[in-house]
Amino acid sequence: MEKRSIFFNISPLDHRYYLANKKLHEELARYLSEEANIRYCLKVEIALLKSLIPYLKDKLQNNTRVMAQLDSLEQEIDPEDVYKEEEKTQHNIRALVNVIKRQVPQEVKHLVHLGATSVDILDTAFSLRIRDAVRKVVLPLLLNLEEKLILLARNEAETPQVGRTHGQHAVPISFGYALAEYVSRLGKSIKRIEEKSRQLKGKLAGAVGAYNATSMITNKPERLEAHVLELLHIEPSEHSTQLVEPEYLLALLLELNMAFGIIANLADDFRNLQRSELKEIREEFR
Repeated sequence: MEKRSIFFNISPLDHRYYLANKKLHEELARYLSEEANIRYCLKVEIALLKSLIPYLKDKLQNNTRVMAQLDSLEQEIDPEDVYKEEEKTQHNIRALVNVIKRQVPQEVKHLVHLGATSVDILDTAFSLRIRDAVRKVVLPLLLNLEEKLILLARNEAETPQVGRTHGQHAVPISFGYALAEYVSRLGKSIKRIEEKSRQLKGKLAGAVGAYNATSMITNKPERLEAHVLELLHIEPSEHSTQLVEPEYLLALLLELNMAFGIIANLADDFRNLQRSELKEIREEFR
């Protein structure tokens, strides 16, 4: 039996689909698994720590050494250690912070998580995970499908097909013409997904989003937030409470659902055209 880390699972359905498409599952697991959750939260904590270090510039003797240790931190922390720590703390971010403090140089231990609330880390990490999963896995797959549909539509532009209205024969069309509908619909959806994936937001505004804690560190807490998020290549939300405004993520998820609806519509049309009484297209089976 093949062994696989439970922390690299995306959902309880992994056992059903993993063996059928290992490559896709491995790619998605980099962003959607529990291990990815910990690693992305770690990225945010590291970005915060790096942004706080300049406030100690007169006290920190070897900035280059510390930065090098922080850069390697992501590879040194084992998600299983975080979970073991959580059994004691009963708090996921507190557990991560404790594990980080064991690994960082003594000079900066007191800066770990300073000024942040748990949801600063969790919401920002979640936005980063979804953004990267969409841009690095989902969008390339959608673009590949779009290219194949374009090629098929062009190649079949003159292939006659029965046109239908209300399911009944109407004026003739071509198979390429029918496919062009999906090229257009999916193409526009892909553009919107790309745009909305760039609009996801993060936060480092502390409890209730009011910058109370970070205002004790600097008189320009918004600038500190912007610097932390700039290291992560994401923008701060225009307004936050304890949470990042949910509409950015919702808009992306709705557009993804729309794209998958278009694909489902295409699949239904293809399946209908393969019916025995129609046999206008045919699928090879392996």
